[in-house]
Formats: sequence, C-alpha cells, structure tokens
Amino acid sequence: MKLRTWRRARLGPIASLRAAAALVPVAALAGVAIAASSITDLGSPTNNTALNSLFPLDGFHRVHTSVGSRGHAELLFLGTMYPNDFQSQVERWPVVKALDQFGTLTGVRPDSPQCVLSRNPPCTYATFDWSRAQYRSRYLTFAHVDMLHPNGKLFQPLTPAEKALYNRYARVRGGPMTGPDDIANTIFHSWMGDTSRGLPLVVVGEYLQTRSPELIPGYFRVVPVTPTTAVLAYPPVEASLRSRRDPPGSQLVEAVNAEANIITAVICNADGDKPASVCSRPVIKTILRSVK
Repeated sequence: MKLRTWRRARLGPIASLRAAAALVPVAALAGVAIAASSITDLGSPTNNTALNSLFPLDGFHRVHTSVGSRGHAELLFLGTMYPNDFQSQVERWPVVKALDQFGTLTGVRPDSPQCVLSRNPPCTYATFDWSRAQYRSRYLTFAHVDMLHPNGKLFQPLTPAEKALYNRYARVRGGPMTGPDDIANTIFHSWMGDTSRGLPLVVVGEYLQTRSPELIPGYFRVVPVTPTTAVLAYPPVEASLRSRRDPPGSQLVEAVNAEANIITAVICNADGDKPASVCSRPVIKTILRSVK
C-alpha cells in the first residue's frame, strides 16, 4: 500500500491565472448534495471499446520505463488543478472507474464546474479532487500528482523519476521544467491540440499516455449551451455513467467506459492479470491481445 503526503510549494501565482479567483459555481449546482459513499461508484463495468482509430490502446504506447512500488504495479497520474487543464479534469473519470475495480479509493471529493463567462472557453469540467485521496489495493498502488493548484502556484512536488517522465514525454518546450509558467504552457499547447505532448500523463507499468484522444471534453457540455449552464455538473455526469445514458448530443458514456477498459487492461498487464474476475472479462482480454 502506498500513501503519499505533500508539501505546498511557496511560489507566486501565474499572472495569467488571476481570473481564476473570480470563478463562480455553475448555477445548476444549487442545492445538490452528493453522498460521500457514492463518489467512486460510476456504474458497473461495460464492454465499450475505443471510438477512435487508435483502438484498442487509444493513446497508450510502450515506453522504456516501468513504475511500481514494493513489487506492486503502479498507476501514476501527473496532472494539475489548473482551471484550463481540461484534459486532466475529464481523464479522472475513467481513472477512478478503473481503480475501483482493483481496490478502494477514499478521500475523494467531487469538483463540479466553475465558470468565468469572459473566458473562452468559459467553464471548467466536472471532475474529482483527489488531492487528499488514498488508495488501498492488493494489486496496485496509485500515485497522483497535481502539479498546479487552481490559483496557479506549484502544489504537489514531483519525485526525480516523475520529473524525468514529465520532461521526456509531457513537457512542450525543450529542457527541464522551470516552474509553474512552464507547466501552464504545456497545458495551453495541449488544449490547442498542436502537440502530441501535454497533460495528463498516465503511466501504468511500461505503458504511457498523454492527452487521450478518446476522451473529449466537449462530451461534458450541456447541449444547447447557455450562459448559465455551459457544462454538465458533477451529479449529471455521475448519473449518466450509472444509467449508461448519454447526455443529449454526447458520447460521454461510451468514451469514459472505453477509456476505463483500456486503463483496466494495462493494469492487468502490469499486475499479472489479477484479479481474474476483472482481467478475464472478454473486453479486457481482447484489449490485452495488443499489450505485449
């Protein structure tokens, strides 16, 4: 079992993030209560596979590295809590669903959208705050790093090995990471879609992915978009996944479940196909044929 604690770095905020202080909750959240016991329950596993041409492994590819702890496989997630880091926000959903099949994730809080109508795009996306999360599993450890706080300060520090992975596979500019503006620049280029690098960086064993092409933030938008309800709040996303019913004009359910199945398969590959109840599911076995 691996539990991580963090020290907040003492650095000034990024100038471009000053508007983040003006974030206001989406109106649709008023009066909504979420039971803590249900937060990681995103419905039973499905047989969805990737919708894009990169099936069956989506953006995951084999690299010359392997993460793990005390003989256990490890899922490493490098992301941020930065308001414009949309890919990190939506990627947490399939990660949580995959982790739930191998152990128990606690200390997780829902983080629903916040909007600044003067910004383009104006809203963040419903996600999870796992800055205080702990994970217990017989098969897997979970290392999660949010490099930036929403206010733009450096938040959770990287280990030397994690920093090397970030510099080699995620960072847009050449050379080592220099500070919060460097991380923000990587997010910006990732958001603009002009690079194969970006965040979040997800590593399981020898398989690594940045910027999943499967999970599109637009699936989390309300259709039609209005000034007060631009994105789905946390409860509607959770309800869609549990009921397996897409929001109007979205493929959210298919995308989240397909990504969760891919992550599940690479975990099974890393931990010796355990437990059998998870790793012997037909869709997982199909995906594993491409994991060498």
